[in-house]
Amino acid sequence: FFLNFHFGIFCFIFSMLSIQLATNKQVARSSIRSSSSLDTIPTIQTMASLQSALKFLSLPNACPLSIIALDPATGKPLAVNSAFESIFGPFYKFKEWEFGDAATEDDDGGSNRTRFRGAIQVVCDSLLKHNGDDDVGAAVLGNTNRNRNIRNVEMLTLGTNEAGLPVRKYFDWSIGWVKLDSEEDEMNAAVMLYGTLVNEVESTNRARDAELIDFFQNAPIAMHWLNGDGTILWANQTEMNVLGYTAEEYIGQPIMNFCPDEKELVLETFKQLGSGKTIKDVPVRFRTKDGKIVHLLIDSNVAYNKDGSFGHTRCFIRDDTARKIQDSRVQVLLDENERSLRMLDNFLSRTLHHVMGPLHALRATCDLICDRLQTSTPHNIDYTNKENLENA
Repeated sequence: FFLNFHFGIFCFIFSMLSIQLATNKQVARSSIRSSSSLDTIPTIQTMASLQSALKFLSLPNACPLSIIALDPATGKPLAVNSAFESIFGPFYKFKEWEFGDAATEDDDGGSNRTRFRGAIQVVCDSLLKHNGDDDVGAAVLGNTNRNRNIRNVEMLTLGTNEAGLPVRKYFDWSIGWVKLDSEEDEMNAAVMLYGTLVNEVESTNRARDAELIDFFQNAPIAMHWLNGDGTILWANQTEMNVLGYTAEEYIGQPIMNFCPDEKELVLETFKQLGSGKTIKDVPVRFRTKDGKIVHLLIDSNVAYNKDGSFGHTRCFIRDDTARKIQDSRVQVLLDENERSLRMLDNFLSRTLHHVMGPLHALRATCDLICDRLQTSTPHNIDYTNKENLENA
């Protein structure tokens, strides 16, 4: 009796779990259906539907692929699953990127990024061209399978290590699309990318990579990478400690946001870097999170792609506060020395003025006496004669 009772309870619980799982799967299938796209910005309800679908796909062991949804009009990410974030890093780091730029340029003159962006663009153009037409859109996309499956794409990942240091890895990508229904009688589409990591990092290399990452992350000087637009691709922990920001607040933001007092200098520096020059000891004033000004010295050059285009900067930053304090002290001493010299000059001028006044009067008196003696004394008197001398 007891065995039958417990077995009945187990069957009831198992049935309820099966019904719940089937319901979740049905919701996910109704949210993600293949179709063409509308050239509209996804609504909040549509984004919630997409996020819900990706959340279902990110259940443990349910979807090991890295999945990302892109806006077909801009190429920017809309949503990702947890497997994607575990490799590429948190969503905030690349949500403002055109995802095609995450592919690196290789030794073949830039074909790696070109073919990856081209494969994405084929799907985006087809969706935008055949807006709302399921049959035509499906037919066009059905003829682009060769372009929508791309292998051995070298990508810049930001989530394979705790420091978020950029690491290059290879992926195989399949590019598709989904249509999301909203209650406003609109259909919003997204380009879907399904990626598989080609080669896992071997355990023997992880210790070596960790040591190298620690070397850069905790170096005694600050370091960062900037792309051609001045967006921060990566910064080490030292730099974020100096400015007081977290990785979420700093990485992925324009560098101009952190040195608002030096916009002209930063633009001029970028011009010099773009012309192939290496800059050294450039003083730049940064603002910390609490609004304080920090004086830093920047040394930087550019890592160019194989085709000669701008890749990213290699910036090394040193604290310039001690030098600024020393320069201020020297300037104070110079100003004080100049002030002392001016006071001494004024003192000597006043002293000489007081001395020269009586001297001029004495000289005038002496000149007057001399003139009187010359006019009152006869020149024909013989002073050798005592009588004449007494008369004189």
